[in-house]
Amino acid sequence: MATFAYGRVSTKDQSSENQRLDIEKAGIKVDFWFADDGVSGKSQSSQRPQFKATLHRIRNPELFCKTS
Repeated sequence: MATFAYGRVSTKDQSSENQRLDIEKAGIKVDFWFADDGVSGKSQSSQRPQFKATLHRIRNPELFCKTS
């Protein structure tokens, strides 16, 4: 079973890498990482390119982790 993870930060000055590290510190091995950097939290999920890409690739019974 593969684990997909998604992170998002609002500005280009921020990095979603810390979110990935938080997931891994929780003991979850991330197989596929997707991140939208510089995308406002006010935007709908359907407007976030990497969030949509995650949903298109994930299949049952794979694990999906999201952080913000």
